[in-house]
Amino acid sequence: MRHQRVESLGPMEEVRKKHTKSEIVLSSMFRLPKVQVPQSNHISLITIGSKNALSVNPNWSHLNYQNDNSKTNNTFAEIQEILQQQITLQYPNILPQLKKFIQQSQMGITLTELSKNSQLIDSSVNLFTQSIQIMLSIIKEKEPKKIEINPQAETEIQRKFSLALIKESNNRADRETQIINNELKLINHKLQIELNQLATKLRNLEISMDVDLLKEKIRDLTEELKQRTLELKIEIQNRDQQLIKHLQKIAQLKSIIQQHEEKIEELQNYINSNQERFTQMETTFMSVYNDRYYWKDIAKMLEEDLLSQQMRYQKFLADEAKSKKKLQMLQRELDQIKIEKSKRVEIPEFNKEAEENLQKLLYLFTKEKFHMVQMKAFIQDKMSKLNEQEQQQFQFMKNLKLDHIYMDRLNKYTYPRQSFLVFYESQIKLIESEYKNINRHKISLNYFAIIRAILDAKFNEFQYLENLQMATKFADFVFSWISTFSLDKNTKQIIQVGQDQLDNVRLDFLMDTLNPKLGQIHEVITFNQFLFEQSSLDEVYYYLHCRYMLFKGQVKNLSRSNFETIMYVRQEQAEQLIQEIMHKYSTEQINYTKNVIKEMVVTKNKIKLVDGHYVLRILLELYRQERQTRLAVLKEMFHSCLSLQSFGKYGVNYKNFRKIFQFNFPTSSEIEICSIFREAHMCGDGIVTAESFFTAATEQNFFIKQLQLNYLMHPPQVEFYKLSYCEFNLPYLDFYNHYNQIPKKLIQNVCLSMGLEYVNAELNKYYQIIDALFAHPYNIYSLLQMMTKLMNLFNKIQMIKNLQKVQEDWTSIELEAIRQLVNQIPGVFGLVLDLDQEERLNLIQKNQKIRALQLVGKRKALKFYSFISAMLNAKVKQEKQPDASPKRGVRKSGKF
Repeated sequence: MRHQRVESLGPMEEVRKKHTKSEIVLSSMFRLPKVQVPQSNHISLITIGSKNALSVNPNWSHLNYQNDNSKTNNTFAEIQEILQQQITLQYPNILPQLKKFIQQSQMGITLTELSKNSQLIDSSVNLFTQSIQIMLSIIKEKEPKKIEINPQAETEIQRKFSLALIKESNNRADRETQIINNELKLINHKLQIELNQLATKLRNLEISMDVDLLKEKIRDLTEELKQRTLELKIEIQNRDQQLIKHLQKIAQLKSIIQQHEEKIEELQNYINSNQERFTQMETTFMSVYNDRYYWKDIAKMLEEDLLSQQMRYQKFLADEAKSKKKLQMLQRELDQIKIEKSKRVEIPEFNKEAEENLQKLLYLFTKEKFHMVQMKAFIQDKMSKLNEQEQQQFQFMKNLKLDHIYMDRLNKYTYPRQSFLVFYESQIKLIESEYKNINRHKISLNYFAIIRAILDAKFNEFQYLENLQMATKFADFVFSWISTFSLDKNTKQIIQVGQDQLDNVRLDFLMDTLNPKLGQIHEVITFNQFLFEQSSLDEVYYYLHCRYMLFKGQVKNLSRSNFETIMYVRQEQAEQLIQEIMHKYSTEQINYTKNVIKEMVVTKNKIKLVDGHYVLRILLELYRQERQTRLAVLKEMFHSCLSLQSFGKYGVNYKNFRKIFQFNFPTSSEIEICSIFREAHMCGDGIVTAESFFTAATEQNFFIKQLQLNYLMHPPQVEFYKLSYCEFNLPYLDFYNHYNQIPKKLIQNVCLSMGLEYVNAELNKYYQIIDALFAHPYNIYSLLQMMTKLMNLFNKIQMIKNLQKVQEDWTSIELEAIRQLVNQIPGVFGLVLDLDQEERLNLIQKNQKIRALQLVGKRKALKFYSFISAMLNAKVKQEKQPDASPKRGVRKSGKF
């Protein structure tokens, strides 16, 4: 302890450098009761030892004095302030007496005065101790507790106080000598005090304790210390393990805390984003809350209005009940009127604009075709092949006007035949009486379905016949059809007519046909022209072919054909047909025709529609103009080749006829040229002219073979009398695979649906042959195979025959058209529909429609069941959880 305290003083040079200013550090320790003092800027905690000693921290106060030769610095006063602070903290009751003591104290001696006289140092120390004793005596008087002064504290205070006095007493002249002397004195004084203390301690130890006992105690303490250290090590290891676990938990908690912080940030962002919305809602809520009385008044007013309206509504219900009875009576009358009206055919109004546009179109095409005829470029190339007399005749005919030739009616170039009315000669009187009241005649609901079925059957006949010269006239075909077939009123299917109803069916059909109300419908106009033979068969075939392309199949297969008066088609579909049929016309003519159709467009359900039969009528009139142009060209060519015949009349001999024929119809054979020449010779009474040739060609249906029409569908490819197995033929192969399994009755039904009487008769004849030649169990499959082979063979021979006649100057487009025409020569089985497959498709479509209705019904049923279940659940909850739970021993009704 001695050496440590000496070393703490340091050498003289360090003391001289550090203590540039005067500093006095005071510390005192008092043996007081165990009390805790709060820490402040100048006071620290008071630590109490085992002997209840109060130790004052030496760092309580640091007082710095400047050596400026001023006598105002009073060290004793500052020490008294420190003691005053310590005493007032523990003993606040003696504060006024302490202040009086400080005022009366004789410690007003400054450090400068002490430094002048060295003898005052010892007296100052004694004076300081006396002042402490005086203060403590005051404390003892006021506090009955026993207080002892710590001698070490007294010596330490004296040492520090003397050191401060020594430092202040040094002058600048003899500062070093004074410092050395003061230090030596201080050391001596300190050592003397320590020696006295050690002597007292030794005396106390010799009296109180024995050395051997101390050694034993030291050994015991060392052993206990070792054991305690081992225990502490074990505890430290356990604590380390626990610390590791806690660190792991802390890491996990940190990750969890981080996640929670991220969530908190997200929630904070969400709160910030919704803060504006919340403020708006709050403002609206406050405004609504403030306006509640206003709305309450309005609600009362509305309630009064509602009551008045309820009174009016009750009166209205009474009036409604009366009017409802009247309405039911009127509804019954209206239903009867509708039923009667449904039994009649709705006839649309006559459209004059459509007729005017048609006439303008025909006039435009007439002028253009007439101009083409007058050009005669193709005739000028053949002038070199004529002799002088023929050239003179040609020049004479060239200067003539051809208006009368061009405007000739084409229906006169046929054999004279009786009208369709000749079949009704036996009923002519009945017809005349019925015709007088024709405006009152009730049009049959099946009339449009019948004429559409007749047109489909006529097209099937054209497709079935191998030799078109065998085609029947349209009037004959219609009368035979209505005498054999009819339509069922309910199913709208073709059935055989009974002999009992035959006369009535024929008469009704004729009256419907002659009815002037239907004379404004384009379909009926065209049908009457065909029926009364104002058109040739090639015009009929052209019309039916365009009709088949426009409706993409037979019209009878469309369900709406049985009910609709006008068959509308899409505008795009009509324009596609015009583009396919008029592909050899100029683009200006095609566009003009399309514009005429656009003017007649009708919009239904945002779909642009046009009357399909109006489009077909336009194409038919254009074809008639083509025929008139062809007749004009033939007249010019025949007139240019006239020669004197044996009868003294001018006509065309076989040589020139053959030239004209081969130039205009290069694909025709020699036998066709010969037969038509003889037929024309017979028609012209021994003279062949353009008129006689045109009549003969029309009667033999020669122009039907020369038609080059495009098809929307392509025929199958045939190789070695069989359909080639390729991707293009897959639909046809599938069709024939199903068709080979069709039984006998189904074929008869198909023939009935096609409306071909003689086809049914031929099939019956084939069945009789099979029954006669083959065994009874032999089925019809061999006949079908034989017929399909014959069909393929016929198609192959026809194709080879036509390919041999192809000229080298023909284009690829014309060759493709001929191939399509040849491959489209149908037989009886070419256009027979698979009725089983059709019925399956119809069933599938019906099932799809029913499926949609089922889904709608299912959804509504689920909603209804969910509503009922919700109501039942709510009722059960109300029964289980009433508003007031009953007490124990008491029922819900409140009775025991």
